[in-house]
Amino acid sequence: MKKVEGILFIKKNRKGKFYGIVKLNDKEMPVPSFYSFNDLSLDGKKCNLEMDKGQIKKILVDGKELLKKNSFKKHKTDPAKHDRYNNYKIKNMFSINNTKLPLDTKNNLRQHENLIDNFYLKLNKCINFRFNKQKDKEEILLYKRESKNKREKIISKFEIEFNFNTVQDIIDKIKNNQNCLFKSLKEQNYNLKNIILQPESRLIVGLGNESVYETSLTLHHLYGIPYIPASSIKGMVRNYIIINLFNGMEKDAFFDKGFCDIFGCPKDSFYNKAKIGKVIFFDAFPVEKPQIDIDIINVHYPDYYTDNKPPADYQNPNPIFFLTVKDTKFKFLLGIKEKNNIIIDRGVFLGKNIFDVIYDNLKYALYEYGIGAKTSLGYGIFKVKN
Repeated sequence: MKKVEGILFIKKNRKGKFYGIVKLNDKEMPVPSFYSFNDLSLDGKKCNLEMDKGQIKKILVDGKELLKKNSFKKHKTDPAKHDRYNNYKIKNMFSINNTKLPLDTKNNLRQHENLIDNFYLKLNKCINFRFNKQKDKEEILLYKRESKNKREKIISKFEIEFNFNTVQDIIDKIKNNQNCLFKSLKEQNYNLKNIILQPESRLIVGLGNESVYETSLTLHHLYGIPYIPASSIKGMVRNYIIINLFNGMEKDAFFDKGFCDIFGCPKDSFYNKAKIGKVIFFDAFPVEKPQIDIDIINVHYPDYYTDNKPPADYQNPNPIFFLTVKDTKFKFLLGIKEKNNIIIDRGVFLGKNIFDVIYDNLKYALYEYGIGAKTSLGYGIFKVKN
């Protein structure tokens, strides 16, 4: 275990939460998420760090370790641990006969329903239309009786099983494609970096996308697995930098040389012309078999939102089910041409290397802000890598 000295800086994000950054000489590192800050009293304090393999394991100020917060996984707002989510089980009621597929396609698939292993196609193209509600109720009641001793709750909103048993071959091919791409880009004098991280709880990307269901989830249309689009990653990091370094003023960011070099900018900017960013963001794919689970939004006063009636306890709650990704590691990739990876000579990033700036801020944004929907409730926040 290596012991070093540094300076602790406390900052406040857009959600009003405090987080820390430790400065070691010219290098900055985020304080691990298991430490808690309630104010700015420790801002600028000297600290002693215990580090292992380049990662912070312990931080001491005035000889005392920083206050640790309760594990996020035990917090009542963590959907993965909340009681109401523990006993849900999916009743697979999917049937080719209930789809609107062409007749010849139905005939070919009737004997091979279990062979549709692309989850994107099964969820979005083989949508089930329920015609016999009474039969559905009978099936659910029967299933409830069968699983009564297990105290399982039945969900009929998503009738499709999330079967990724055959997806490992696809993930291996994605890894192989990425390795080939890396090799090709390095031959073209590109600098490349990657980091593998896992969400602390759950991840939702594409919750509000167009869908025949009330909610959606971003799935790759070819591979059929959840992923994080490069545009979402770039937008998250860009927004993080604008809020934290430019007080949320996008126009001010446009007149910063480093910001324009990284993300690009419009005509009315530092360069007085439209400019394309130098950093390349790649889609983030799972590095292991993904896990999808059902979550719920429970609208307690539906008449208040739809009919402008006063909120009251006699109104029936309207649960909305949606899909989330949990316990899945993702690989984030960044790239830049060697000739563009320069030291920034002015602005808020003065004296810093372009690629180091974006790599560090990618990590900070994932650790502190998160990506996707419902980040204020803890979704999409990634663990600090140990």
